[in-house]
Amino acid sequence: MSYKPNLILDNGAHKCSVTVDGKQQKITIAPFDEMSITLAKEIIRQVSDIMNAKYSFIQIIKLLDVSENLPYLSRYSQKALHITLKLLHQEEWREYIGSNTVEKISGKTKNSLVILNIGCTSAGKTLGNLHAIIPRGYIKKFIQLTTIKESTNFSIDNCVNPNNRDILNKEEFEVEFTLKTFDKAEEDIVSLVIEALQEILDTIKSEVKSNDSSEVIWDIAMAAACERLTINKDKTFDISNLVDFDNENIVLEAILLKGIREYSTRSISYRDKLTDNQLKLDIVRDIKENVFKITIDDIAYIICETQDFKKLTKHIHDQVYDAINKFSVKYDVSINYGQTISIKKRFDAVDTKDLISNVFGDKKQRKNNNFFSIDALISKAKLYFRNNEINNGEELTVVDGLGINQGQIPKGEEKKVAYNRVHAAIQQCNPDVIIYNTRLDSKDDYIIDVIQDLNDQGFKNRIYVIYGRVDIVLENHCDEDGLDIEDLSDTELASFEDYIEKQYLNKELISLGNLERSKVYLCDKPCKLSIKYSNEQFEKYTPKRILTNILEIYRENERTELIKLNKARIDQIISTLDNYSVFSNTYAMFKASIDVMVPMQYSLLRWNTLECGVRSLYYDGLGYASLYPSIVLKNCFAKQFNRKEIQAVFGDDYDDILKALLNDWTNLAHLIIVTFYKYEFAQLLNMRFNYELRTMKSITLTDERKHIVRNILNTCVENDDLDGPSAFRKLTQYVLSDIIY
Repeated sequence: MSYKPNLILDNGAHKCSVTVDGKQQKITIAPFDEMSITLAKEIIRQVSDIMNAKYSFIQIIKLLDVSENLPYLSRYSQKALHITLKLLHQEEWREYIGSNTVEKISGKTKNSLVILNIGCTSAGKTLGNLHAIIPRGYIKKFIQLTTIKESTNFSIDNCVNPNNRDILNKEEFEVEFTLKTFDKAEEDIVSLVIEALQEILDTIKSEVKSNDSSEVIWDIAMAAACERLTINKDKTFDISNLVDFDNENIVLEAILLKGIREYSTRSISYRDKLTDNQLKLDIVRDIKENVFKITIDDIAYIICETQDFKKLTKHIHDQVYDAINKFSVKYDVSINYGQTISIKKRFDAVDTKDLISNVFGDKKQRKNNNFFSIDALISKAKLYFRNNEINNGEELTVVDGLGINQGQIPKGEEKKVAYNRVHAAIQQCNPDVIIYNTRLDSKDDYIIDVIQDLNDQGFKNRIYVIYGRVDIVLENHCDEDGLDIEDLSDTELASFEDYIEKQYLNKELISLGNLERSKVYLCDKPCKLSIKYSNEQFEKYTPKRILTNILEIYRENERTELIKLNKARIDQIISTLDNYSVFSNTYAMFKASIDVMVPMQYSLLRWNTLECGVRSLYYDGLGYASLYPSIVLKNCFAKQFNRKEIQAVFGDDYDDILKALLNDWTNLAHLIIVTFYKYEFAQLLNMRFNYELRTMKSITLTDERKHIVRNILNTCVENDDLDGPSAFRKLTQYVLSDIIY
């Protein structure tokens, strides 16, 4: 639905007139003699952009906060934002302004602690969390969480002793999840088919190098497209077994040929000559001669209107929605797209294991035609538990982060992707403690870089390392040395730990700089040693004991009183940052990074990766692949603080102030460089299906999108009154005046 606000003159006042939900509404902008028609027209333009960007109420409130406190960095006036709130969110706005205490939206309560678990896939993060939080006898009912598929892109918050949940005892739990919106699910489905069609062209490009038969090449390409669609359905929705669309290869071929034919010409004179067979031969020949320049992205606006395309996507959508229907029936809840659902259970309930499988997926049952899961439709999820033995009965959130090396990553991009994922997780949960999970029995290529980076960004006293698989290493050690693991003496166990330190830890710990040995733990994630053997010494390797130790260390070092910076100290910090050109250097680094985030070379950023990145930014996510604007900007800013002179001006509070500054600064920067451009990102997504939105028709759609994204990033913090470094200075002043640490 598109909104079309108009400027009218009514009773001596400029007014915004627009149809909302079928009703005509009029909102006064200003009296005619107090505002020029030019300014009133600009406000209407802004209102149109805000309405059609489809901001949520919370997003508009955040933009309004920027407009009120940092007006020189706001793209929209307070007047335009207020009008939009009255038009689209009247009830929520009335409740908001009528509230006696309007506080900033925060995921934390006063006594809440947040621990973020990071690390590579198969490092045992999830298994460790389960054994630390859930009564041992019930862990097997949640074990499916350890096998979540690699395409899952949401973390799970494990909230223990929640303040706002009615969970009475440790025998109960609650699962809460939010489903994607209908539009988001539909985009995922469309992307599956689009990628399968692109696979046809990519396969032909590969085959023409060694195959001379156009017919054989085409058949190979069609088989590859069908296989790609099957793989994508399996990875994304777990429905490859359920979807059986008749003659899939014929349908994909018909969609592609219609798209290319209509993109190339709609002249009736070509109709008889340009048969399907001729068009196929032309495509193969042009690709072989390197003169075929059309991508699926270019013809998407045509193919998405074909009946074959609509039937295929509808068929997939019906299968996806079938999982929602099955879930609703099985658990007697009414769920639909965009909703948040909470279900409370006892651990010993007969359907507890089924519930976890049906929500989060289960790799062991994925090939079972009777199994269903809604995990592909979830945007965020939380599990709530009660266990007063943990954190003194106070609220604790343990975030199970995504694997930092999860999924397919382009060669050479591994560490950059890991960095982006770690800092995206940090921005999303603002942790008090970070636990890096790794293994004793395998090489970890990320640990040193990640921890050094976290040390440099204020987490030096908040980072812990857990080395898993101590159970396997200890059993092997005892076998090799002829020791009885059941009857290990204190001396023998101490000798084993010395061996581990020399053989496994020393080199890494030296590289990790200031990481204290007391913050490094050996862990038996599955509690195999303490369960299998009667030796009480093995209890110290259990996740629960390690979590208790980490919380005790954190509490010992926790501040007894919160501090707010005064103006004199803020001025001193800003002056020092000016002296060392922090803002100019940050701006220059960010501008230089745009070539890396959005490279024009197609092989470095393909259309589908760019699509995912733009879509993430439209939905106010932090990014995808290399396109993480606010995280990259955070990195540029953080690197400037690695000077003794700058650290000195912060004094003993350096780490605490830097952590708070970077977190709040990045959140605000994200609003300025991403959220304010939601309308532009919406247009970029719509370009695929609406050819009239394009303004650079002489180049490919992918290149046009790249030019627009690059232009946004190049100009997002500049305007007629402010250059980039000055914008960063004002942003920093505001954040420093507001942080409490």
